[in-house]
Amino acid sequence: MFANSYDEKDADKADADKQDARLELFVTRTEDFKPEEVGTPLMVHETKRAILECMDVYRGDLSESDEIFVQIKCPLLTPERVAEAAARGQTCATTDSYKSMALSRGASTIGAAEAIETLRGSLDPLATRIAFTNICEDYDYYSDRVSSSAGVELMHCEILVMVRTKLAFDAIPGIRNPFKSKFQMACGRMDDAIDLAGVMKCVDEARGPSGTNDIVTAIVKADPAASVRGRRTTMLSDSDINATRHSRAAVGGVVAAAVGDCRVYVSGGAEHQGPDGGGPVCVISRVRTPGSEEGTKRKR
Repeated sequence: MFANSYDEKDADKADADKQDARLELFVTRTEDFKPEEVGTPLMVHETKRAILECMDVYRGDLSESDEIFVQIKCPLLTPERVAEAAARGQTCATTDSYKSMALSRGASTIGAAEAIETLRGSLDPLATRIAFTNICEDYDYYSDRVSSSAGVELMHCEILVMVRTKLAFDAIPGIRNPFKSKFQMACGRMDDAIDLAGVMKCVDEARGPSGTNDIVTAIVKADPAASVRGRRTTMLSDSDINATRHSRAAVGGVVAAAVGDCRVYVSGGAEHQGPDGGGPVCVISRVRTPGSEEGTKRKR
């Protein structure tokens, strides 16, 4: 969906006089995890390693204006996987599939957050030690630049790293790339499930200074909460519907209203992703160059 700068069929000609930041993509994955490794510090380390290895081209070169957003699909535990580990004399972090999803999301998110801070050169050693030993326990440690969701179809982490940068990349080593991606990215967060202002801030930034960029999609994490701004919710007390489904529905409505389109990705379960009750936001837009008939200013 999103073209890199070296995809000529869907890229703009680079203008040396206009160094606007655009979207670049990197894809990587971890090694397969054993069931007993899911949701553990080993998973944190392996996720961090995979991202840093993939992003080595950026190490030490990111500026304060550059943005990174990491999307992860991570594994979960099933009764069969837990039994397989037990047959080898190993104990898993949990035997509950839903809890394993939370632990897996939490561990992979912490690993990605550590990688981002390492790339930026602002890693806090104390925070690292706390996070590695308090997966899904101490939520004061979080990142609003990582979105992780768990799935039964894999035993590794699939990782998409999205970067908004002015740096030029070489399609062929040693040959300057004359193109840049048509896409832009803006990142932020929702402080709670109805934080429309937090989403709108990202939407407006993604639309660009002239308001002509077309919003392509929004990626948001939804975190179930017992109360929102002092008002009780039924997210955590409904006996029929899982809390993550409640939160996804509520946040999905808010985000779709802000974007003006239902093409949004809202994932439930935001362990270490954004503040407690909130979650990260990433809005991607297609840049419309001056004179383009497709771009229209946002109506207020």
